[in-house]
Amino acid sequence: MSLGSLSIGFVGGIVTWLFVNRFGRRPLYTYGLAGIFVIQMVIGFLAIPKQSAGTVWATGVMPLIFTAIYAVSVGPVCYAIVAEVPSTRLRSKTAALARNAYNIFSIVNNIITNYQINATAWNWKGYTGFFWAGFCGLCWVWSYFRLPKLKDRTFAQLDILFESKIPARQFKNSEVNGMAIISEGASGDGELTS
Repeated sequence: MSLGSLSIGFVGGIVTWLFVNRFGRRPLYTYGLAGIFVIQMVIGFLAIPKQSAGTVWATGVMPLIFTAIYAVSVGPVCYAIVAEVPSTRLRSKTAALARNAYNIFSIVNNIITNYQINATAWNWKGYTGFFWAGFCGLCWVWSYFRLPKLKDRTFAQLDILFESKIPARQFKNSEVNGMAIISEGASGDGELTS
């Protein structure tokens, strides 16, 4: 299973190279989180009925599917997002803070997960999927409302959009013209802001 998981992760990383240019970072990240949420919920629901050979195998296969979804979306795309979203002046500091936060949460995650699935500790078994699905759902809500569309944007354009306080979900429809932004409203009227 470990070798299979590593192989899936490797192939997923290569596939992401193709997907990022075609679909963009935001869709890959939000759809990836949605897929991971579904897999975590399936793991949780598989723990509800009495355990049989079929449910045990299905529960064992779900982490491989989780790895495939993660490796094609959230895993590699987050590095591009962390490198592109921060303002030019704060990019290195933001990347360092993001990496440190990731490392801290990874330590907490690895400790908690061991207690959750260990039969001599909390013994949550597959119910652990519900716990992590909750966190994944929160991350999805954040990314849906707060993660901007970065496809075909330069660093200068992103800086202008952020400085003009354009909502993240409107980045896709906002046109940056020189040092001004033409924002498309719901009615289609162009609004010029500087």
